[in-house]
Amino acid sequence: LPTLHKLPDLVEILPEARKFGGCYVFGIQSYAQLEDIYGEKAAATLFDVMNTRAFFRSPSHKIAEFAAGEIGEKEHLKASEQYSYGADPVRDGVSTGKDMERQTLVSYSDIQSLPDLTCYVTLPGPYPAVKLSLKYQARPKVAPEFIPRDINPEMENRLSAVLAAREAEGRQMASLFEPEVASG
Repeated sequence: LPTLHKLPDLVEILPEARKFGGCYVFGIQSYAQLEDIYGEKAAATLFDVMNTRAFFRSPSHKIAEFAAGEIGEKEHLKASEQYSYGADPVRDGVSTGKDMERQTLVSYSDIQSLPDLTCYVTLPGPYPAVKLSLKYQARPKVAPEFIPRDINPEMENRLSAVLAAREAEGRQMASLFEPEVASG
C-alpha cells in the first residue's frame, strides 16, 4: 500500500465496497507507515475495515505492543487469598475469592522474536488468533527480470517535438478562457 502513495478516495471506497461484497488485500510494513501516509484518523479507518490480519515480526517495541493489543486478550479467573490478622487469635482469618484477570494473548516480545515466515493471524468473528508458519517455495524462472528498451534517438526527438507542440496548444487553449486584463 505505501508504494502506491496516498490514494485519497481509498478511505471512502473501502467501507462502501464492503457493503457490496468488496474484498481487498493490503500489505503494510507497519501501522506507523500507514499513519504517516494517511494521517491518524484515516489510518485508523483503513485499519479498522481490514478484518483478517496477519502480524509478522516487528522489532519496534511500540508497533509490537500495538500488534499484541490487536491480536486480542484472554480472560480467566484467578484465585486469590487474603489474610487478616487481629489482636486476638480469634480475629485472624483467611478469605478466598476469584478475580477476573485479562491479559494479551501474546506479549510484545513474542511478536518481536517471531522467526521469518511466521505470523499471528486474526479472523473476524468468534475465531481464536492462531500462530501460522509458512513454507518458502522457490518458484521457477519463467521470464527475465527486466529487459531495458532500446531507445531510438530519432523517435525520441519526434516524441519530444510532439509533446512540446501539445503543451503549446494547451497553453493557447487555456488563454482563450482567461479574462483579458485591460491595460491603461
